[in-house]
Amino acid sequence: MPNSLSTGVRVPVALLTLCLSLGPTATAPAGSPEGPPDTVIVGVTDSTAVKTPFVLHQDPSAAGGRSVYLPEGAGTKKLEGTASFPFEIRKSGVYHAWIHSYWRDSCGNSITLLIDDRPGFMAGQDRIYRTWHWVRAGRHKLDQGAHTVTLGEREDGVAVDQILFTPNEGFLPSGTLGGRGKELRRFHDDFARSPGQGMEAWDLASGTWEIVFSFDPNQIPNQYSLHGRPDGGEAIAFLKSLPWGDCRVSFSLFPIEKGTYGAVFGDPDKEKERLSAGLSMENDSPLRLGQWHRVSVEKQTRRLRIEVDGKQVLDKRSGRAAGRVGLFVASGAAAFDDLEISQIATGAEPVPVFPIGPYHFTKTRIEHPSEYLDFTDEEYREMRQSPDAQKLRRSRRFVPVVGRSHDMSPWTIRGGTWKIQNGVLTGAGPDARLLHAQEIASDTLTMTLRVRLDQPGSVVAIEPQSVPDTGPTVRVFNGDAPPGADGTIDLEPMKDTDWHAVHLRLGPDGVTARMDDGKPKKLAAADGRGQTAVIRVTAGAASFDDIEFTVPRCTDRSFLYVFDRRETDWWRVGGAWVDHGGIACILTSSWISLVAPEGRGYLWNKRDFQPDIMVAFNIMENSEWFGRQANPDHVHHPPDNVCVALSYGEDPDKGYRLEVNSQGRKKTVLYRDGEPVAEVLQDRSFPIRYVGGHAPYSPRRSRITLARRGGKLTAIVNGKVVLTYDDPNPLDAKKVGVGGYNTRLNLGHVEVRTLPRTP
Repeated sequence: MPNSLSTGVRVPVALLTLCLSLGPTATAPAGSPEGPPDTVIVGVTDSTAVKTPFVLHQDPSAAGGRSVYLPEGAGTKKLEGTASFPFEIRKSGVYHAWIHSYWRDSCGNSITLLIDDRPGFMAGQDRIYRTWHWVRAGRHKLDQGAHTVTLGEREDGVAVDQILFTPNEGFLPSGTLGGRGKELRRFHDDFARSPGQGMEAWDLASGTWEIVFSFDPNQIPNQYSLHGRPDGGEAIAFLKSLPWGDCRVSFSLFPIEKGTYGAVFGDPDKEKERLSAGLSMENDSPLRLGQWHRVSVEKQTRRLRIEVDGKQVLDKRSGRAAGRVGLFVASGAAAFDDLEISQIATGAEPVPVFPIGPYHFTKTRIEHPSEYLDFTDEEYREMRQSPDAQKLRRSRRFVPVVGRSHDMSPWTIRGGTWKIQNGVLTGAGPDARLLHAQEIASDTLTMTLRVRLDQPGSVVAIEPQSVPDTGPTVRVFNGDAPPGADGTIDLEPMKDTDWHAVHLRLGPDGVTARMDDGKPKKLAAADGRGQTAVIRVTAGAASFDDIEFTVPRCTDRSFLYVFDRRETDWWRVGGAWVDHGGIACILTSSWISLVAPEGRGYLWNKRDFQPDIMVAFNIMENSEWFGRQANPDHVHHPPDNVCVALSYGEDPDKGYRLEVNSQGRKKTVLYRDGEPVAEVLQDRSFPIRYVGGHAPYSPRRSRITLARRGGKLTAIVNGKVVLTYDDPNPLDAKKVGVGGYNTRLNLGHVEVRTLPRTP
């Protein structure tokens, strides 16, 4: 995305417009629930050959009670697994393939489909997880007669129960076909693909539509978005699908130019039968130019509701069904991202979560998280012919799964012996200590793993979150173990050397842990400030596998912003802001970059918070690469003058402001209404030290926290309290801002959490 989209420009507020044309609703294409005529449904019971690691799996939720399943962690290096099915085409022609799939997560959401001896088609890469749904699997020219369709291994943690071939391009299957039930229809498109990968699911009816991104390795991959611009009339892009009926359409919207844009419903071919739910940059608009917004349009038969950034801006009667669904730009220009469509259902919406892992330890090295090499041959040629060809040269980078802090590994060794062998992680004490490199930032999280004790007298201690030195601990042991310290849950002693599943849940009221299907044990815990997870082998030896964390993105009191997608809760003010959402599995590298070598830039949260609050975030050096690996010359800019503000006016000079690496990199200072009220020298005992050179600060990634309870403010750096201040006249500050001045830095994993009042 061009950098013009990274600056915030305030414009006059605008008028919400609703364009309504009445007419007959769109009708479904001819055909039964099993599909139009000549549609072929292939079930997994028709399998003729299943080659490991694929297995035929008994699954009550699947069509016919069975699925072809590739278990998590069972993938092969050479991707050798296959499952083949015979099918017959009654009439030659072009057929559109679909697979009814179940994805575990973003690291298991794709599969390869092959027909006869033709090249494979990659299906999936959508974001609909842990539910059965249909995904497109290519367009294929098939002759009349017998054929074989093969599912090929690509990622693990996937299942398929039906494959569909239909000659009707507009047919969108729903539910398990053959009369065996229904499921809610869902669609998601984050446009995270290079333009050469196409827009197969879309009918670009009018105007100019293109996926815009940058070849620059400093800006990919979260710079992808769909841009729309009129070309003599409206720009309209419809999904190729059946009518949706009652549905909810949500998308991230970035106004590039003043105009009108939004969602459109109805018949793509009949302008008078369309309903446009648009937002216009006129009077009283909730939109700002150059800012990301989250728009939700709920269309029911008799009603239309629109929300912008969680606030309702329209609730109007509308006497027609949704029909087909699309996006439109009537004037100006806009970018769209993270589109989600779902049928409206009763009951609460699921809480969005951020998964970390799972770590299966089938490999000792994994791809660097910033890699995103999905470009077509034509796009690679464009890179080679670019004037910046040397800068754009790419080669894959890898990091060890378990390593030292300088390795950028997801797990960091801090003591003892740790190895990955035979597909599992092993640790040997005494006092073997392994840290998860990524901050687990939330007051609520779950952690699951499998543990095996390999020697008599082994003791394992698991801390899902240190607070900040030693957090609530869950111990697993065999034989006799010394009593645990306060804040420890001892699970039942193991009496064998088999694998056992350990489940931990950390919430505001404490920690709950259980082994296998045993009775949970609970421990009241102190209010954590969110440091990293720790695994210890304090005695003996143990093996670990399938480690996974799940963190809610929002709860009643906590909000987590990972920047692996458009985080629309923030205004971007000053400087230039560039998204960088790493998409490699397991290791995350998602952040937002502030480029403000002169002046200042802030992210201001759109919400109002209560005064008792904690704000925490990661800071990292900002890098400029020139020919990634092909040319080792690159620059790491030090994250100087890093600020967090609790304000009463989206102004860092109004309210409290903490500055780290400030005053010539020598001090951390707290300001009240622009005046310094507390400070500390950043000497050799300070948890961040400026060392200069290639990596200017040590450590290269740090965690900054500002907590407030009543009039007491506490600054925490890398888990250590560095500064406190008691304000006799506390300020009524409800706005949260993070950023800095005269700096270039990366910000990530921002957590905003309301805190209980201390008596």
